[in-house]
Amino acid sequence: MITRIQKWGQQPGAANPKAMLVELNIGENTPIEIRQEGGKIMLTPIPEPKFTLEEMLTQIHPDNLTMKSIPGQAVGKRELVMGHL
Repeated sequence: MITRIQKWGQQPGAANPKAMLVELNIGENTPIEIRQEGGKIMLTPIPEPKFTLEEMLTQIHPDNLTMKSIPGQAVGKRELVMGHL
């Protein structure tokens, strides 16, 4: 496919064909690496790590909790209660 670099907002960019993005499993906000290689611009999607809830919960320990209590009065009709997992 041949396309042109055009202005997208304040930055130059090129449109990518939807079929190609679907085939490569690339969507909006997919992180990509951009590099120059041999006179070419190379775009490589970076897979985001997938974690299960159980895997994430094993990483919670008392020493890495950042908010143990919230000082001050409750606001509104709801009360914030901090508890343990």
